[in-house]
Amino acid sequence: GGQGCVPLSPASLRARAEAQLQTLAQFEALHAQLKAQRTHLEATVVRSRTEAARARSESAEAAAELLLAKRELVTAKEELAGARVQLGEARAERGAIRAACEASSVEAGVAQLAAAQA
Repeated sequence: GGQGCVPLSPASLRARAEAQLQTLAQFEALHAQLKAQRTHLEATVVRSRTEAARARSESAEAAAELLLAKRELVTAKEELAGARVQLGEARAERGAIRAACEASSVEAGVAQLAAAQA
């Protein structure tokens, strides 16, 4: 029943083997290329995650600084309000002293007049 089988010559066998080796070499080269791409992509993912984590921590730091600045502003406003109260008290005190001085100088003037008339 070996009528349909054509025996292959050594030359055609060699040619077929060489073609298969060439195909195998191409596949190996492609595989190496894909591995390199995968490594590069993994490194990119790691870098992206690191950058995202850094951005999150910087954002948290900025939020903390903003909160601190707001607290300092509230404290400054409270100190300013306190200073305004003290300034008002000082002005009132100065007014009272001035009024007392004016009153005493008027009294002294009246006393001088009385002494002159006596």
